[in-house]
Amino acid sequence: DWIAVYAFGTGVEVLQEFTRDKAAAKKAVLRTRAQGLTALFDAVSRVAGEITGRSGKKAVIVFTDGDDNASVLNAQRAVDRAKKAGVPIYTVAQGEALASHALMDQLRELSRLTGGRNYAVRKPAEIGAIFQDISDELQHTYLLTYKPPEARDGTWRQITLAVDGVKEYKIRAKEGYYPF
Repeated sequence: DWIAVYAFGTGVEVLQEFTRDKAAAKKAVLRTRAQGLTALFDAVSRVAGEITGRSGKKAVIVFTDGDDNASVLNAQRAVDRAKKAGVPIYTVAQGEALASHALMDQLRELSRLTGGRNYAVRKPAEIGAIFQDISDELQHTYLLTYKPPEARDGTWRQITLAVDGVKEYKIRAKEGYYPF
C-alpha cells in the first residue's frame, strides 16, 4: 500500500509524498499540529484530485478539529470535486469540530456521497479503533464495474446498487459518477 500525508491550514502542504515506508508516514503524521486557520474544503478537493490518476484502490482520510474558515472552495464545490474523482472520503472530527453541527453535517454528507464513512473522536484512544475500522473496510471492499451508455454532456449519473437475497451484509456504494 502507498500512503501520502498532507496538512491543511491556510493552504495545503505535502508532509510526505506517496511512500510505502510506514515509519516515514508515521513521522509525517506526528509532525502535524492543530492550530490556526482551516482550509478543509480546499484540502479535500486537492488531495482527491491528486490521487485520481494513481492506480489501485484509493481512499482519503481527513482529520479536522474545527470549521473550515480559510478555503476558497465551499463545501458543495469540494463534494462535487470529490465525487468527480470517485474517491471515498473518510472524515474524522475531533475537538472543536464536534461542537459545530453544520460542520458535522457537511462531513457526514461528504463521506456519504463519496462512499466513505464519518467518525467522531471524543478521546485520543478511539483513533486506533477508527483506523482499524477503515482498514478492515478497505480490505473487504469490492470493486464492481460496468460499461455505461456513452454520454457526452458531463452531467451527474446516479447509480443504484441492490443485491437480492442478501440481508446480513451492509452495502454502501457511491451514489453516481460524472462521465469523462
